[in-house]
Amino acid sequence: MNNVLTELTHPYPRYGLAVALVEKRADAETIDERSLVEALAEAVENGLEHFRLETLNDPATSDTLLFTPIRASALRQRSSLVQGDLASKGKYLFPTIITTDDTAKKTFASAIKILDELRDDKKPLSGKSAMSRSFAPTTAKINNGRASQAPPNGTLLELA
Repeated sequence: MNNVLTELTHPYPRYGLAVALVEKRADAETIDERSLVEALAEAVENGLEHFRLETLNDPATSDTLLFTPIRASALRQRSSLVQGDLASKGKYLFPTIITTDDTAKKTFASAIKILDELRDDKKPLSGKSAMSRSFAPTTAKINNGRASQAPPNGTLLELA
């Protein structure tokens, strides 16, 4: 692929691309689109493995809390692990997740949707999708010269 970094101007997608490339030990100058899609999907999956964490210790009685990640497969199977009154049960968002407990379900669902789009062989990385605050917290509706506001579009590469 031609230098994909030149297509990305915002730091968040550039960082996501860099993470995907480093995890795959790939070069942005030489990676082909199919390999890049696989690298991006794996990076999103790895991120979901660090969405929620839990402690089996009792925060009220333990001086030291030990945390372990909640597997993405468990989050997919039980939506009650994604959003709800979880902090009182010793389950928290990873500090790297930019969302709140109240909107965690939308963020998780958006990540799954991006994974589905990456795995859809018919959707190229240049394919357009609407951006939302559930996975891009700095996104806001804009009017783009229209009478009403609408979510901005981005490419699948930018979303992933």
